[in-house]
Amino acid sequence: MDRRPRTDDELTDRGYDRSRRRFLAGSAAVFALPIVSSAAGANAGERDGGPDAHDVTARDGLRLRLWERSPADAEEAVLFVHGATYGGRSMFDPPVPREYETWMRFAANRGQAAFAVDVRGYGESERPEFAMRNGEPPVRATTAACDVADALAWIRERFDRVHLVGISWGTMIAGTLFSDHDPRVASLVQGAPVYDLSPELREAFDHDGTPTRTVTKAGVEERWNAQIPEGENPAEWRGADSDDDFVLDGVWEALYDSGQRASGDEILAPNGTLEDVQRSPVYDPSDVTVPTLVARPSLDTTSTREDALALYDALEVPEGRAEYAEFDGGTHMIHLERRRHALYDAVYAFQGRVP
Repeated sequence: MDRRPRTDDELTDRGYDRSRRRFLAGSAAVFALPIVSSAAGANAGERDGGPDAHDVTARDGLRLRLWERSPADAEEAVLFVHGATYGGRSMFDPPVPREYETWMRFAANRGQAAFAVDVRGYGESERPEFAMRNGEPPVRATTAACDVADALAWIRERFDRVHLVGISWGTMIAGTLFSDHDPRVASLVQGAPVYDLSPELREAFDHDGTPTRTVTKAGVEERWNAQIPEGENPAEWRGADSDDDFVLDGVWEALYDSGQRASGDEILAPNGTLEDVQRSPVYDPSDVTVPTLVARPSLDTTSTREDALALYDALEVPEGRAEYAEFDGGTHMIHLERRRHALYDAVYAFQGRVP
């Protein structure tokens, strides 16, 4: 596959690779690359038509939404798996100006077929109402892994080589996929991973046992901004060059215009992820059989260094093809911030090294 960039930006090998032995000897890979801010204000650039939408039938008959942004000549694919609150489009390709390169746009611009799945209860996928009537959350990691397996099967009808990328709770889903299924993917990236949380974080993520919770835009902004250093402009931190916080607006728009809309200014988020956190770890990392990159933002208070390293240490990937990296100046949402290209570049380079 020709892996030359499909945009005017030249990709470079950032030299981020660190062997497992060097890292454990105390040489951590922490990336402090120049900040990339490719966006003008929201009024300075037009939006494109957004990703293509496909319906995939899950094994139990439920309808899943699969988003796609692909060049015509793609020879390999990447599937992104979202986290606890937000569906696939809101996380990986929200409606923002063209100048702001989202992760799906980045992958497509570099020749990959980029896909993002909405697991049941999220985004535009169906919500299993029978579970909610019984007081159960619409989805847990075990069922979500089945949804991802069904999305992978759909993608594999077109592409033999598929990379998998999970973020946050999506790393639990991806790990469970390996424990319960045979995903046959080329590589795995566990971004901002949540593996085996500390008692303090378990307590912070405890809930009242209800199947869903309501989330407002103000709540999204508050939680996101809480990890941004004091004195920083949150809109600029997310990649704008002004106070026009079009990234936050785009994330919320994709959420509010989806099947997650509740009433008023609220959306519904399934609580299965919170139950998974209380029972973590929910999968065995030794079941992962492909080259794996564990990628953690340095300012992330949800995905802690201790937890990310515990995941990395538990991997038994053949031929020593496990890598660990940290990215300076990013929060749990680094993939939607001004430092996002440091993550994008590292993941793309990692995938390119996979045989």
